Amino acid sequence: MKKLSILLVEDDFLFALNVEMLVTELGYELLPVQDSVQGAKRLLQDRKPDLAMVDYSLNGDEVGTALIAELTAHGIPYIFMTSNIDPHIYDEVHANHPSAFLIKPFNLLTLKSAIEMTLSRRASLNQGILKKEDDFIFVSKANALVKLFKRDIGYIEAEGNYCYLFAAGKRYVIKSSLRKLKSRLGEEQFVQCSRNHLVNFQYITKVDYVAGELTVGEQKLPIGAIFRAELEKKIPRL
Repeated sequence: MKKLSILLVEDDFLFALNVEMLVTELGYELLPVQDSVQGAKRLLQDRKPDLAMVDYSLNGDEVGTALIAELTAHGIPYIFMTSNIDPHIYDEVHANHPSAFLIKPFNLLTLKSAIEMTLSRRASLNQGILKKEDDFIFVSKANALVKLFKRDIGYIEAEGNYCYLFAAGKRYVIKSSLRKLKSRLGEEQFVQCSRNHLVNFQYITKVDYVAGELTVGEQKLPIGAIFRAELEKKIPRL
């Protein structure tokens, strides 16, 4: 599985080394460190990191906020860092809606929390921009985003504000209601069989209306009374 990659824009060599050790310990990939906005822009022409960590004060009078437009254009979330506690800097950075704002120096747990919060927001964004015509979806798995093709999803089970996607013997979790996920996935392949279950009908191997259940692989799922009519329309019969 490909590690999530991080771009670090930092002109302090020793601090960059410290961040590299922390990022490595957390299991992420650190791209070549850039010490200027221009250097970061050149790297972004060839690589697209999963997130960026940007120091506010760079070489000379250069400030990290000059990179925001480029990061936004590439859809890359960013964490800002600074050792300056000037409230004006804080206000300037927060006006650009970073995923997190860290005061240097910071420890492993602080960085871990900031990264995980950023990745969680990115996963939510990926789910939010999924279109019905897309044939895949990205979901979080450990420290990575995994592409799932719709055709590989056997069924989905909702529990509160989360949905569990079962595909190829594995389970993935996303924060979404079943109603929203059903709308995003479309109705060409999926049918709702109960209040908490959405099924890819190509994986249905048996439908027992008397018992009120259907079978997907070895899993039996309930058929809700109000969903039976929709199910019958989807299931071809001779």
